[in-house]
Amino acid sequence: MSFRILDQAPQYLLADGRVNAGGSLTFYETNLTTLKDTWSDEANTVLNSNPVLMDASGRTVTDVWGDGEYGVVCKDALGVIQWTRNNVRDVASAGATIPPLVAGQFLSNDGSILAWQPVIQVPDMTGEAGNILSNDGGNPIWIAPPSTPALDVVIGVASLQLGTSASNDKWFLQRGSASAPVSGSRNTNATVNFPFAFKTLWGVWVTQTHNGVTPNGFVPSQTNTAQSTASFTVRFCTDENSTNGAWDITSAVPFDWVAIGIREVTP
Repeated sequence: MSFRILDQAPQYLLADGRVNAGGSLTFYETNLTTLKDTWSDEANTVLNSNPVLMDASGRTVTDVWGDGEYGVVCKDALGVIQWTRNNVRDVASAGATIPPLVAGQFLSNDGSILAWQPVIQVPDMTGEAGNILSNDGGNPIWIAPPSTPALDVVIGVASLQLGTSASNDKWFLQRGSASAPVSGSRNTNATVNFPFAFKTLWGVWVTQTHNGVTPNGFVPSQTNTAQSTASFTVRFCTDENSTNGAWDITSAVPFDWVAIGIREVTP
């Protein structure tokens, strides 16, 4: 793009402030070695001499138009270099010039060059009730929201089942009460069969519900000695070596229990 390299009538001076009468400007490529043409008209049809000479007032004898970037060397009438300038170009560079308009696009830039870019807009919402906005990697689109499996909750008299309709495996809790029989010794056992078998058993918790089951009112210790997906066994023991019978279990040992695990429920 053609541009006027110099003001219309600049006056060039020497280093001591005197007018550079009879001096010259030599124009190069930016390598400051290869000569480059200038013109005296904006259409770049009338070629200037190179160098371009100055008159007695220190002004160029012709207008100076260029195209692209230049290196410029200023000399006095004796050919002594006064200054050198490089990368001389139009102050309104191509990057600052608004490019031709493009319908439906907006003006952006890449940090140096202005450019038109597509406008990314939310697509038409007509007929898209209940859908959500997503994208296909390049454009926004409306899609149906992902389905959420319905929560399946079943509350029984002595059980609680939690899960989703998408899975047959449910979290399952069941509880109950039982008792270990009188043994007349320091140990007694009870086995409880679960009303509903588990697929996976996580654990069983037992709580005694009495104030003592021996003649001296002792509360025995307890241990779950076996458990499976179908049952568990608990042992109660007074842990005493006395032989006087005061530590023998002479009353049934009542207890409550809670079991938690996974139950498979087939639709």
